[in-house]
Parts: sequence; structure tokens; C-alpha cells
Amino acid sequence: MLKAVCVLLLQLLIILPAKAAGDEGNLETSLETSLENRALEVVLNNGTEEVFKKTVPLSEMKAGFEVEEVSHQSPVYAREMSYQGFVLQDVLEKNGIDYSQVKEISFYCRDGYIAKWNPTVTQSELFIAVNETANPDGFTDIAEGKEVVNPQPFFVMTREAKGFEEWPWPHQVYKLEVNYQAEKADHYPEGALEDSQVMLGYNKFKNLCVACHTVNLEGGEIGPELNIPQNITEYREIPYLKQFIKNPSSFRARSRMMTFDFLADEDLDSILAYLSYMADHKKLDKINAH
Repeated sequence: MLKAVCVLLLQLLIILPAKAAGDEGNLETSLETSLENRALEVVLNNGTEEVFKKTVPLSEMKAGFEVEEVSHQSPVYAREMSYQGFVLQDVLEKNGIDYSQVKEISFYCRDGYIAKWNPTVTQSELFIAVNETANPDGFTDIAEGKEVVNPQPFFVMTREAKGFEEWPWPHQVYKLEVNYQAEKADHYPEGALEDSQVMLGYNKFKNLCVACHTVNLEGGEIGPELNIPQNITEYREIPYLKQFIKNPSSFRARSRMMTFDFLADEDLDSILAYLSYMADHKKLDKINAH
């Protein structure tokens, strides 16, 4: 058996052509071509059904708009960064979206991150970066916990770096789902008063946390579920959770969860009030649902 495998490998070595000089250049050309062929999927929903779905190639964005530039002290790389790209509102309106009617946008990322945004979340307009100014071919890798990822195909950010504290910027974005009516998902705190601490916490959680975490299995796919079958406040003490949220890396080396040390104590209290509230609003039937 071993002899047969060796013979087969020898035959393959004879058949396979040697790598020609300049292959590295061909690979680089191929990479550049694939980057230029990037496209963004845009889906419009009216709240109950899909209105349309479009694929917007990068070439179309470049043909329709003048490339703009955004520079700031990046909270992601902790240094000055400059990006080229387009104002997201312009791109969406060019493709049939009435931006004045937008109630929510979901940004789908290759790693399972689903960032949700609505017009009340940030004051700074959204910018879809297609490359770094100093790197026309793409982006610099980002260290996330034990992984190293690249923001390709698109990196969505606010024009001002301060906006990152209101809404963490999604990268590896490949699809946008635009909604004219915001739906009440299963992580919505039914029965909570609009001006209550629980509702304040829900809005903070929706803007900052649901991109990674799920509550009643609604949300992103990166972080753990926080409500079913047990709510996280049922097996973790509140002081511990507050410390962990502020600085996950002080508990777990190379934690992929970002640091939320910019959150005020009242923000943390409201988020945890929301999570505690959801312990009485579990959707246990979803655990075994297919």
C-alpha cells in the first residue's frame, strides 16, 4: 500500500509543471483583479417582504461617484489611517433606496458579524471604504483575538472616529439589508416602557452588542447566546459582567470581544438591566427549532 502511494506521488511530480519564473507576479495580478471585481449585495425590505435585491459592483461605484477620502486616528488600528471610498447614502440612493425612509440597515459580514444601524445611532454619516489611501489594493490586516482578518471586501465606518463608540464599524461587509420598517425581533423587550432603563439598555445592546451576540437566538454569530436556556445574569454576577464588558482581555488573553471601556457605568447598568429583564422573556421553543 505504502509503495503504491509513493509511486502515485512520483507520477504526479512528473506530470505537474514546474513553477515558471514570474508566477508570483501572475498571482499578484490575479489578486488585484479579484479586488477590482468586488461587489456589494443590496437588499431592500418594506418590513414584511423583499422589494428588490441588487448587486452593486465596485466598478459601478467608481463610475458613478468621485472617490472621497476619510482620515482619522483609527480606534481599530490605534494610529492615523486614511481611506478612500464613498458616502453610503449616495451609493444607496443611486440604487433606488429612499434614504429618508430608512429605519434600519443590517450589515452582513463574512465572519458572521451582523451590525445593525438606524438613523438615531450616529451623528456622523456612514462611509463605505474600498481601500486605504496608502494601499490602493485593499486593507491592512486586523488582529481579532487569536485570529488575523482582513476587512475585505468593504469596511463601513463613520466619518468621525468618535462614531466608533456609538456604533462599532463592521468590516468584511458583503451585503446590506435596508428596511423601511424596523421589525421587533425576538430580542425586543416586550412590555418595557419606552423611557425605562430596560429600553435604554436594549437600544445600547442593539447598537453595540447584537452584531456579535444573540438573545433568543436573534443577532450575530460570533459571540455566545445570552438568554436561552439560561440568561447570562443567572450564572454570572453583575459586578463581574461589568468588569468583563469594560475589558474582556483582562480576563481572557487575546479575547476577540472588543474593549468597551468608553461606556459609562449608567450605560453598563442599563445593558445589564435589559439582559436581566429578558430572563423572563425566553423563547425556549427556538432551541430545538430547525
